[in-house]
Amino acid sequence: FKKIAAAILGLVIIISASVFAADTYEGYTIPVDIEINGSFIKCTEKPIIIGGTTYIPLRAFSDAVGGEISWNNGEKAATLKKDGHTFTFYTGKDYCITDGVRQSHPSVLYNNLTFIPVRAVSEVLGYGVQWDDFYLAVKISAPGVEIPAGCIDYSYTYEDILYSVKY
Repeated sequence: FKKIAAAILGLVIIISASVFAADTYEGYTIPVDIEINGSFIKCTEKPIIIGGTTYIPLRAFSDAVGGEISWNNGEKAATLKKDGHTFTFYTGKDYCITDGVRQSHPSVLYNNLTFIPVRAVSEVLGYGVQWDDFYLAVKISAPGVEIPAGCIDYSYTYEDILYSVKY
């Protein structure tokens, strides 16, 4: 009985893990890149996909587009200001405040970093956003934004990815 119970418990754990790991493939995390105005963005942690939404570390996004961020420890909230817009992301809440209006675009705390929904923030800022299904990348067109050299990830290009596959 113990062997059967252990086997069933193990199977339940494996099935549960696969249900909650919807953004992995065969146990491997799917790498996602963010490209702004043709440049890959350097991130301390890779962007992640949760429930079909791509999240990027707040600091990486803010630095790349020239935003200002602040932290309110009392409210456990991070604020991003850019081009007259203000986004406030709360730790542990299922919403953010965008220009004074509550939105259902929460941030995610991952490895002690605040990740923000890249499409929702980009579109408010007037940026064009496209998903590149071939390269698994979010491509952002941000008019008037010049990406600082320190924010660009020069480690590889699309050609590097394309031609690294051996057939």
